[in-house]
Amino acid sequence: VIDINDPLSPFIATSTHTGPGIASISRKDDFLFVANTGVSQVQVISIEKPNEPKLIIEIKLPGVIVSGGMGIGRSTFVVNSDLYIGLTKANGPELFLLDISNPFLPNIESSVEINSLVSDISAGYKYLAISNATEESLILLDRSNLDKVDGYTFPNWNIQSGQKVFVLGHDIYLGRNTTGVGVKYSELIKVETLNSTT
Repeated sequence: VIDINDPLSPFIATSTHTGPGIASISRKDDFLFVANTGVSQVQVISIEKPNEPKLIIEIKLPGVIVSGGMGIGRSTFVVNSDLYIGLTKANGPELFLLDISNPFLPNIESSVEINSLVSDISAGYKYLAISNATEESLILLDRSNLDKVDGYTFPNWNIQSGQKVFVLGHDIYLGRNTTGVGVKYSELIKVETLNSTT
């Protein structure tokens, strides 16, 4: 936990051990929902007392074999009482939806196999956007059940995978990795969806 009351002099206020590593953090109220790079891909940390973060639960997601960097936590996104967690490529689902209305007892509602790592997650009113390393480097899903709505393929997808995604109104912004010095391919792509209530 970094204290930034004085932005010119930030300092570490406290810290806590959570296991192998944290890949992503999302917040709802007094709780952090963490994508962890260990066998338990989901962790919930109470920050009710900000200087005393407390790990309250760890979840090993079902149907996923964690081995050699596969099936570990990679990305998170919270909307209302829904936690979306993306994993690295796994033998099984790579995207899960959990009900976190009770943060002490998250409930897995659905999951879907993407057949790729889920680099990042963002959401609008009805849809969930994920970036990944497949030909469809941007995938649009129904937020309520994770059914696929659409997928987008962009030039040079095989050398520029989707890294970050951000939904703003009916626009989706996709950030891709670079292909190297002197190569002029687009790293930022804007997708305008047809439905203005995305």
